[in-house]
Amino acid sequence: MACTAGHCVWKVSPGTLRVALGKYYRDFNKQQDFTQIKDVKEIVIQPAYQDLGGNYGSDIAVLLMASPIEFSPVVRPLCIDWELDHMSTDLADGNFGTVAGWGVNENDTFSESLRSTELQVVSDKKCLSEQPRDFKKYVTYTSFCAGYRNGTGVCNGDSGGGLVFHGPDPNSKWFLQGIVSVSPRRRGTSLCDPTYYTVFTKVGVYVKWLQSVLAPLEPPTLKNTTEGEVLIQHLHF
Repeated sequence: MACTAGHCVWKVSPGTLRVALGKYYRDFNKQQDFTQIKDVKEIVIQPAYQDLGGNYGSDIAVLLMASPIEFSPVVRPLCIDWELDHMSTDLADGNFGTVAGWGVNENDTFSESLRSTELQVVSDKKCLSEQPRDFKKYVTYTSFCAGYRNGTGVCNGDSGGGLVFHGPDPNSKWFLQGIVSVSPRRRGTSLCDPTYYTVFTKVGVYVKWLQSVLAPLEPPTLKNTTEGEVLIQHLHF
């Protein structure tokens, strides 16, 4: 499965989507040998999500693939914090997570290649005090804020991307704790305002719902094979 934002797939048919894994260039037709293209079998949007009418609350959705995903050195899984053992530490004020995307850059154009950056988690109190007054309704217990007010952050085209965290050990697992949801716009435009923080969906709030989405599916089977020094894993959902 893949997690994304509910607003990215709101009123979208699965047949109109394809998921690209192991992709570096934004141009869909510009693919590498290791790129995998998957059809989407089903879109499952969190039932409480009501798009703009619900202030983008519960902005999370799951994409179920029509065929297996093959893990490789460039296609790796992220962990869900099922027991919430890491959420409070990862989302502590001042901690750093990593996000990647092809969104609008400093030139107000979409990036042609995948970019990533580290964003700092901001306390709800600080976020609410420094966001525009009419934007405060988007900050709730199901979300959190991260970023800077200096132009570094996510923007249009980055929505649905994950904010991921790992421990100090280089071999630590990466956990998906946030999903890019919504941010203030520049006055008179439809573009993000990079001088404000971004609101992320708090994935940990929805672990029980995610479990309910996966429960009817056949358990995944992992087949490990070694080709030289490369471990290939076939994940079936």
